[in-house]
Order: sequence, then structure tokens, then C-alpha cells
Amino acid sequence: MLTPQHIDHIVLNAQQSPQDMLNFYCQVLGCVVERQEPDFHLTQLRAGFSIIDLLTGPESNHQIQNPAGSEIFRQKNVDHFCLTVNETIDKKLLEWFADHGVECSDIHDNYGAQGFGESVYIKDPLGNTIEIKTMKPAPL
Repeated sequence: MLTPQHIDHIVLNAQQSPQDMLNFYCQVLGCVVERQEPDFHLTQLRAGFSIIDLLTGPESNHQIQNPAGSEIFRQKNVDHFCLTVNETIDKKLLEWFADHGVECSDIHDNYGAQGFGESVYIKDPLGNTIEIKTMKPAPL
């Protein structure tokens, strides 16, 4: 039986706009480039305890096959992923997003791995939905 601990990484297809994606995740969300693998067209960004992989080259370079080599395990139907932040989700954060041209949802009180907390939803340059969530409970 498995005992899951945490999400290790998420892989995003960034072929359509690699520089915009890199700028968004580093300059807007505060991720840091940790590692680059040019032969695989891969940039790995540190996001706290997790990694966000940006695939920037042809899809054929990133196909994962089963041992027999006949099936490809690629999906493109993720609804959203969530990044937990230390900052309070308030008017100042919403202004930060607006200053960077990022539209965001209203503030919600959502449940996640660390319990309830305030969150907003934003989209990256390629339209992936990201939930930004604080571990701090919403005020009563």
C-alpha cells in the first residue's frame, strides 16, 4: 500500500509561449529556476517544496511510453493546480496581480491539504488555471 506525502511536481506544456510562461512563473508567482535540461527542452522551477516543470520543445521529446513502447501516457485535461503561499490574500495581492496584467477571481474560502484558507484563481499565459491559497484561515 502507498502512503502519499505531498505533490512532488507538475509538468506544464509551455511550447506555445515558453518565455511568457517562464516570466509569469518567476516574476509574478515568485518561482526560481532550479535546473535546465536543454536536450529535453525542460526548465524546472522551484515552488517551495515542489517543482513546476515547463516543457518548451516539441511534444515528441516528452512522450512517456510504457515498457512495451506502445502506449503514451500524456494528458491535457487538468482542471487546475494549487500553490500555497505565506502571504495574506488581500487587496494588496490582488493589486499585485493587476499590476502584472493577471486577472483573478474573487477571494474564496476553500479547503485543501492544510485545511481551510482563502484563495483566488488566476490563469497563466497559456490559460492554465492556478489556485493561489493561503494556509491562514479566513477571518470569521
